Amino acid sequence: MIGKTRWERQLHQRISASAVAVAEDRVVVHERHTRLVCLDRYDGSVRWDVPIGTWPRAVVVAGDRCLVLAQDTDQLSCLDLTTGAALWRAGLPQYSGHVVATAETVIVGGWRGYTPMAAFNLKNGRPLWRAQQPTATVLPGLGPKMWTPAVMRRAGPYRTAARR
Repeated sequence: MIGKTRWERQLHQRISASAVAVAEDRVVVHERHTRLVCLDRYDGSVRWDVPIGTWPRAVVVAGDRCLVLAQDTDQLSCLDLTTGAALWRAGLPQYSGHVVATAETVIVGGWRGYTPMAAFNLKNGRPLWRAQQPTATVLPGLGPKMWTPAVMRRAGPYRTAARR
């Protein structure tokens, strides 16, 4: 059964799975081509709105952090999930691609085999290791807490909506 729409929001661009992350009580989404917005999952109200760059290759929520890899910068940005404040940034080779995070570590790179993999400390951005050679990887599957069709749906070419 399809639930009732709780709220909708104009994004002013097409939605992409790589530009949305769902946390316990928040939805982080890229909109208006250069903004990253954190919305209350239950009522759609804006919690924060920050400039982040164009078309993210990845938006990932890990605990109380939001990791973003925008296309127009060669850096990984780590934001505070509560406030949107920048906590740290790490320079990356061009076309770094995928981002995966655990409770303590962020792994970046390997998109189409163009770049080496690299790992960073999630808390402070300190580099942990970097592979010497480019590595081809596959985008990890999205688990139920990251993207759930029952939670988010595409409400048209330029909107997103939350369902029960």
